[in-house]
Amino acid sequence: MREIKFRVYNKTQAKMSAPFTLIDLMCVEVPLLSGSVMTDEIEWLPYTGLKDKNGVGVYEGDIIAFSISDTQHYSGIVTWDDAMAKFYLQDRAFHMSIPEPHYQHKMEVTGNIYENPELLET
Repeated sequence: MREIKFRVYNKTQAKMSAPFTLIDLMCVEVPLLSGSVMTDEIEWLPYTGLKDKNGVGVYEGDIIAFSISDTQHYSGIVTWDDAMAKFYLQDRAFHMSIPEPHYQHKMEVTGNIYENPELLET
């Protein structure tokens, strides 16, 4: 079963929270979620259930890079597609599913769009 976790990015404080579960949200105070949890200042980022080659959890908004050969290198932003009900990788040039399972051991989280916007320019 997929673990249900989140991170939040607080736009006012310009900070990313540590991962937390819904149980954490009900039982303990989650830093960066002061007051209402449903505001325009909070960006909710769900966990995809995947880990990169270094064991780092992959969340919506993460920038991931992977190679499927010595000459085929890809990177993009992990995004949710409501119509297809799945996460996908969005790049300027393509819209594709998260790498197939046999490539996931090659993918690496290189940052996220909130704390590392400069990675989008490469």
